[in-house]
Amino acid sequence: MKALFWLSMVIACSGPKKDNLGLDDGISKDPNRLAKSMILDPVADWKLMFTPSPDRAHRDKIKSRLEKWGKVSSPAEAMQKARLESAIGSYSASEDTLKHAVRSYPNHLDLKLELALVYSRKGNAESSLALLTEIRVLLDEITYPDKVFLFKYRYCLGLAYLDKRDVAKGQDIMSQLVGIDSTFAPAYVALALSYLNSGKISTADFVAKRGLERSGENLALLNLIGTIARRNGRLDEALEWYAKAININSKFIPSLVNRAAIGLEKGDAESAEKDLQVALQLDSEHVDALNLQGVLLIQKKNYERARSVLARVIEIDPNNVDARFNLALTLEALAGGSTELKRLYQEILQLAPPSSSVYGKADQRLAEMRPF
Repeated sequence: MKALFWLSMVIACSGPKKDNLGLDDGISKDPNRLAKSMILDPVADWKLMFTPSPDRAHRDKIKSRLEKWGKVSSPAEAMQKARLESAIGSYSASEDTLKHAVRSYPNHLDLKLELALVYSRKGNAESSLALLTEIRVLLDEITYPDKVFLFKYRYCLGLAYLDKRDVAKGQDIMSQLVGIDSTFAPAYVALALSYLNSGKISTADFVAKRGLERSGENLALLNLIGTIARRNGRLDEALEWYAKAININSKFIPSLVNRAAIGLEKGDAESAEKDLQVALQLDSEHVDALNLQGVLLIQKKNYERARSVLARVIEIDPNNVDARFNLALTLEALAGGSTELKRLYQEILQLAPPSSSVYGKADQRLAEMRPF
């Protein structure tokens, strides 16, 4: 469940190459200057891209505001609207808002960068890289490009490289960014995740904890350190890290869901159900919470309700392969039709990376099915 890591990061102490970011001597000698200058930037609320998902009450307010939104009249308004859409997980709507604005303002750097980040959040690395290439061309025409914009551009570029599995380039960029601003938690998260996904668990742990030390009690890093411990089989330690995040913010859904997952893994369905109830009260459309609820219902042999919940996950997130596999297991328990089962397994093979465990499981199940 990739989203459990939340977003919404070689090593933190390595210094940046000045040529890559065009930093002047003042900023390179005082990394905090760049971080402070972001407050004065016209798109300073870019930091909203890294906040946890809103709870149900806030989500309802955002939905109500979006429903009443009239015609977008400026790039700033387009970005504001798109960020609200992204905040509630409506990435396709956010993409449409930004694409429409880019057509009206084809050389607006911030609009293009926002759109590139949305592409990354949707897992569309190719489109993100193509747009970032367009931005690079526009930047080459500017004698003194804005330093803060370059910082954000490099972050988005690093994400796109990591999504495309060009790990070395992505890690190099993220390392440079934390060398410039040692408190930039999103870069530590991306860097540590890249090591975790490469099987370098000890390095991932070191980077995440270094980021936590430098950026303060960041919820995403606390959650990620717990996930690293869980991946290494240290379930009790993982629970402690999740608890730290939840103690700071009782509404932090990723850690609630991760703690519930460990509860199921340890056979404590009762505590898992409690955490999931809290998570779904906060956000009734949180796909990871719903997917895990489906797993819990399968364990309870409540297959009809599991089927309904998992179908809802796929409705919200059409590319969710975990929900598809769990739905297929549910249909098998219900002695569902082989045609629908075959379709689900084939869709998983189309959507999941060949190296993923769910791909292998779906491939095996499909091979075991009788021809029909």
